[in-house]
Amino acid sequence: MAERISAAVAKAEDGSALEVVVRVAPISADYRDIALMWALAFVVLGLELILFSPLLIWPLWVIPLGAVFGGIGYWIGDRKQGAIRLLTTRDRRKVECIKAARVAFYEEAVSTTRDRTGVLLYCSVFEDEVILVEDHALGAYVTGAALAKVAAMGSLPDLDLTDRLLQMIDGLGKLGNELLPPRPDDTDELDNEPKIG
Repeated sequence: MAERISAAVAKAEDGSALEVVVRVAPISADYRDIALMWALAFVVLGLELILFSPLLIWPLWVIPLGAVFGGIGYWIGDRKQGAIRLLTTRDRRKVECIKAARVAFYEEAVSTTRDRTGVLLYCSVFEDEVILVEDHALGAYVTGAALAKVAAMGSLPDLDLTDRLLQMIDGLGKLGNELLPPRPDDTDELDNEPKIG
C-alpha cells in the first residue's frame, strides 16, 4: 500500500507546485471517556451481581470486586474498537479525526513549503475517514469549492479507505496541474512516503 501511495503522490506533484503529504493513523483519539463509561457500566453490573448473588460475600470485598469489574470494563473500552464504536457516533469519530488531522498538519511541517502550497491527507483507519487539510495560502491558487470537492471524496461510503485516499491524491494532482504550475527551480520539498502511525 505504501508504494502505491508514494507513486500516486509523486504523480500528483509532477508538473505542479503542489506538495502532498499523507499520514495514516490507526486511530485518531484515545476515546478515554468511552473507556470510563465502560468501566462505570461494569462497576454497576458488578455491584448488581454482588448484591443479588446467592453467595454470601464479605462486605470488605465489595470495593475490591467493584474495582476489578471496573478495570475489566476499562480494558474493554480502551482496547476493543468495537466497544468504542458502539458508544460513539460517526459525527463524533469524524470530529476526532479532524482534530487529529489539524495537529498532524503542523507535526508533518506541511506549512513550511516555500510557496505555502502544502496539503495533508490524513487517513484514519478506525474512523474510516480521509481528511484534507490545506495550507491557508493555497486559497490564492485554488478555489475552496474545488478543494471541497476533493475533500468530499474522503467520506465516500462506496469505496474502501485506500481507494478514497488514492482518488483524493489523483484529484489534487489534477487541480495542481491545472492551477499551480511549478517554478523553474521547483523541488520536491516534502517526502512522498506516507507517514504511518
